[in-house]
Amino acid sequence: MTTKTTLLIAVMLFTATAGAVSAQSEGDSLRCEARKMRAESQYFGCLSRCDRRADRNTARPVERRADTTSQDCEATCTAHFDDDVARIGGKTPCTTTGPTVADPRDCEARMLRISASTLRCQARCGRQHTRKDYDPSECLATCQNRCGTAADALMADPICAAGRIGEGEACAIH
Repeated sequence: MTTKTTLLIAVMLFTATAGAVSAQSEGDSLRCEARKMRAESQYFGCLSRCDRRADRNTARPVERRADTTSQDCEATCTAHFDDDVARIGGKTPCTTTGPTVADPRDCEARMLRISASTLRCQARCGRQHTRKDYDPSECLATCQNRCGTAADALMADPICAAGRIGEGEACAIH
């Protein structure tokens, strides 16, 4: 190879590497949302495994039933999800390094996501009515509590400093 060709290849390689590094170092909100959605899907997958396990346990004869309850399994899933969300929030694409601009549309989109999560939780409470140890009011209260906590945290976030677009209640029981 000639010196010009070697120099050209080195410059192209350096440019491509620098571009890739700068693209990964800046905060990408879509990558952050994808990670949060992946953690949420793993959470609901864990909850569905708890449901299937509880259904199998209920179908067994009394002497062969497991001692653990579905609340233990759900608490484990919730704790794991909370740990994942905290870990994701502290990593590069999800941390905010500069001042965040308040955007009512972004705030409303996040509030709608919280509302959708609450509706999924309430629907899940309605599907569990066949269990013997099931208390629907406790399940709905847990959904309300999670929604209220998430909504309060969102309204404290600088992204919602300008307020919401809609004034509808995100955590209403339907």
